[in-house]
Amino acid sequence: MTAKADPLQSNGHFDNGTKPAKSGACKRAIFIVLAIVLGLALIEGLASLGLYVFDIFTKGEMPLAERRHTQYDAKLGWVNVPGTVIRDMYGPGRDLTINEQGFRSATEYSKEVPPGKTRIMCTGDSFVLGYGVGDADTFCEQLSQVFQNYEVINMGQGGYGLDQSFLWYERDGNVVDHDLHLVCLGWLQVERMFYDNFYGYAKPTLKLEGDKIVVRNTPV
Repeated sequence: MTAKADPLQSNGHFDNGTKPAKSGACKRAIFIVLAIVLGLALIEGLASLGLYVFDIFTKGEMPLAERRHTQYDAKLGWVNVPGTVIRDMYGPGRDLTINEQGFRSATEYSKEVPPGKTRIMCTGDSFVLGYGVGDADTFCEQLSQVFQNYEVINMGQGGYGLDQSFLWYERDGNVVDHDLHLVCLGWLQVERMFYDNFYGYAKPTLKLEGDKIVVRNTPV
């Protein structure tokens, strides 16, 4: 009787012709992965180059949405234009309203805190202002709606550093009385304190000299 060839090889694998196929599939998978990685690297490089060219032609200045509702201020750089109403500022139905006191609100606030209310003044940057949402959807307005005994005033401004928020509150925070001052702080506000401009728009800086805070780069 003729002995049949043993399909089981010494390496413990069946010699059924699948090994070369598996090897080819593995190579194709590696090639695809490398192609994806290289493609992403190319896209990122082109995007960086585009931003670099854009920065050269604009000299670091970018068209900011805040320009539609702010004006030059010698001490702060820019502030809201009182009495501004921009319909659909951030999209259909997402209006932006600045009251006559310079705060984002459709309400004019009395000097005194209303009876039975706790008035909170919120300061910060665009997260407080409510960049991208309508007047009723800023977190300051939401707090007022959820907690009926709170009256929350929005003293936020897009692009502000902690230095500008401090100086604005120091100058105009007493326009209305309030019980609490809520400082809404993010790392960007701290980072902006190290620069004398925001995308090409001049701003003040602060420096601690001894036990005194000294304002620099004013008038901006």
